[in-house]
Amino acid sequence: MRRDQFDYHLPQELIAQQPLEERSDSRLLVMHRHDMTREDSAFRRLPDYLSAGDLIVFNNTRVIPARLFGRKATGGRVEIFLERLLEDGSFLAMLRTSKKPRGGQEYILDDGSTTVQFIGRQGDFYHLRSKTDENPVDMFERLGQVPLPPYISRPPLAADRHRYQTLFARHPGAVAAPTASLHFDDELLQALEDRGIRSTEITL
Repeated sequence: MRRDQFDYHLPQELIAQQPLEERSDSRLLVMHRHDMTREDSAFRRLPDYLSAGDLIVFNNTRVIPARLFGRKATGGRVEIFLERLLEDGSFLAMLRTSKKPRGGQEYILDDGSTTVQFIGRQGDFYHLRSKTDENPVDMFERLGQVPLPPYISRPPLAADRHRYQTLFARHPGAVAAPTASLHFDDELLQALEDRGIRSTEITL
């Protein structure tokens, strides 16, 4: 099996650029296993396709605003995209800059006072550390932009900080939302519970 077997054309005009006002108003494509027929449905009807005793596992990770912008001392722009937080307070990231960084290279973030330093490479990623004592999660929350998927062609909005999180997002650390979970709202979660459909949470 090859990856290109999963390629398909999706017209740009069919890619939603804004979330619906109600999360569960999203569309749902259902494949019926008994006869392999397909049905266009609505996400709010999910309880109709499940049975009492079924278990839904929710990923309760919280998305960090993982994209930072800054500049080099020479004035050149840099974009820092978080890949992973490390236990020592440093982090791995992808960099978009005009030239590859040198050891000790510093970047001044857009607030004008926070500086991030390049330590070295780890595989495909750049190892960076803030030069302040601020927790890196707090730094990204304060200065970062929401990392919208590449098929969203608009800049991030203030509302994305809420809408690009699930209702059960609790543990910060992800740089992308578990997107299927974005369609669950309080009304749908209650409907699932009323049908005897169980749920539990994990953190990925």
